[in-house]
Amino acid sequence: MVILLAIKRFDFGGSENHVCDLANTFTQKGHTVLLVAKKGRQINRLSDKVKFIAVNPIFVFYPFNVIFVALLILKHRVDVVHGHQRYGIFVACLAGLVTRRPVIATVHGRTRLDLRTWVSRRIPNRIIFVSEQVLRVSKCYAQIVHKSEVIPNGKAFSPFSRNPIPGRILHVSRVDKNHYSFLLLLIQHVLPDLVEKHPHVSLQVVGDGEFLPNLKRLASSINEMIGRDVCLVNGYEPCLSNIFSKSALVLGVGRVALEALGDGVPLLVVNSKRLGQIVTHDYYPTIKANNFVDVSGFPPSNQALFNQIDNFLCNSNFFEREANLLQVRVASELSLDSVADSTLNVYSKCTRKK
Repeated sequence: MVILLAIKRFDFGGSENHVCDLANTFTQKGHTVLLVAKKGRQINRLSDKVKFIAVNPIFVFYPFNVIFVALLILKHRVDVVHGHQRYGIFVACLAGLVTRRPVIATVHGRTRLDLRTWVSRRIPNRIIFVSEQVLRVSKCYAQIVHKSEVIPNGKAFSPFSRNPIPGRILHVSRVDKNHYSFLLLLIQHVLPDLVEKHPHVSLQVVGDGEFLPNLKRLASSINEMIGRDVCLVNGYEPCLSNIFSKSALVLGVGRVALEALGDGVPLLVVNSKRLGQIVTHDYYPTIKANNFVDVSGFPPSNQALFNQIDNFLCNSNFFEREANLLQVRVASELSLDSVADSTLNVYSKCTRKK
């Protein structure tokens, strides 16, 4: 099968990681994969067998990109077109329509963003959601439920040994406006109190974005105030496994949460809008159903965030044991191989109906 994957950009982010992993796994299973996106740092993770085709930056208008992708479909005799996120879905829909190819759309976030246009809702043969919750709360549920299914993100599992630094907290995300507001709360208002009660605590922040210079200045200021390097800012890191292996606790949601649990690292489910809990066996089904976001949580406050991290630091042995047990469960339920097979099964059904 010849598969074309489309996404707006191919840089740092959970959706981009997912697309990269799918592309690599599809080629391992003997399929031909074309990946169309603006060139970014994820390209370094792609298998040599994946044909990456960069979208020319001057083609800023949809009609040019639709024509470009349609010509690729015809030239390479593509069997199925799979768009991810709003931009990739829209272009895939129109290019698939004019070339009469089956179109698959994957919604990674909210339908009001990824499926905001009539084209993106009507044209896809199938719509994949990474969590049941996103589909269930969609305002266009009645229009799309008949052709929708849930396939969660997956992870490639390999032997992994941990040697965590005691008290090392890790936060991984884009450093954009929303995430920076959370990091400001964490570093300026919560971290000093944590260090006062637990002197061995340190925070490591991994990610890139427009607010990275602000974040580095903030870290420098807090380190100077406390008198040692309690906040480390790495910027972009292509491989997180080594960093996860040295972390005692990870803060995050979505793809970061999946990666942490898959590596057996204790996880606090939190972002700028929702504060959940440290993941245990009892809590795991709830967040798994929501792509590892606690949709019932409240925005994090200084005290609530301090309490959650303090709870971990006071009971780290218990949460380590829970994380080890969860690692086995995540590996059995969310392997990248099974996710890829489920996606290929969707492709096969659509191509047979063509």
